[in-house]
Amino acid sequence: MNREESNHSIGNEDGQEEDLDEASVTEARNKFLMALKGSFWELFEVNQISGDSLILLMQAANFDIDNAGQRMNSWEFISMGLINKQYMNTLFKLKFTPLIGRIARNLLFNHISSAYDIVIGYIESHEKAEAIFRQFPLDERIITEIVTESNESKESAERYLHNYLTVSFPEITQQIQNKKAATTVLEQQKSQLFKKIKSFLIS
Repeated sequence: MNREESNHSIGNEDGQEEDLDEASVTEARNKFLMALKGSFWELFEVNQISGDSLILLMQAANFDIDNAGQRMNSWEFISMGLINKQYMNTLFKLKFTPLIGRIARNLLFNHISSAYDIVIGYIESHEKAEAIFRQFPLDERIITEIVTESNESKESAERYLHNYLTVSFPEITQQIQNKKAATTVLEQQKSQLFKKIKSFLIS
């Protein structure tokens, strides 16, 4: 897996390029990645991603932490294992077969659902982590650099979602979207109920 070496420079008042301090960039990248891991965990706590999805997303963040001196590239780490094409082809062949067709369709749905779960969690968590990171008291040039790296990963995930998952499996992705929307509503109702119970106990 190839990773690009960090090479950061900005223009000074004389129009000449001035390198950013690599140690400061690496430290900032680590801070962003810790915020990202926190965002992954928050999605898990409200049932927006599964335990298996959380594990893979955390592994991807750890991959970037282990290589914090280089540009973030966790999307490449994730995308390599999202869809098992051989497994998918087998399920497609079996889904209309008597007796085992229903099992194959369920397995197919679960496999696509898992991939969708991971991609959506990855995108949403990057957006949240970027918002948090922008509030850190850091050099604005470094913030811009790290957010740019995050955006590149996020945009790769968005292209995968729209150009592959949604196009290739429209019916399944629609079912998944409906299920996630229902889960979101239930979590909101649960949160409101807990607030009412807490308010009642306090009063």
